Amino acid sequence: MNTIARLSLQQYDQMIEAGVFDDELGRRQEFIGRQIQEMNPIDPQHEEVLELLTEWSF
Repeated sequence: MNTIARLSLQQYDQMIEAGVFDDELGRRQEFIGRQIQEMNPIDPQHEEVLELLTEWSF
């Protein structure tokens, strides 16, 4: 994948707030290394573990 733009975290957050990533197909993306990466769907067990880790880290 070629990089077309590098973003700041603030820019990425603004895009989320503006609804840029609202997707009826359920596609996922993550902000890694100042780039937006499309991610594979996660299964229910993976989602549960991510939620637990998120709660634990805050």
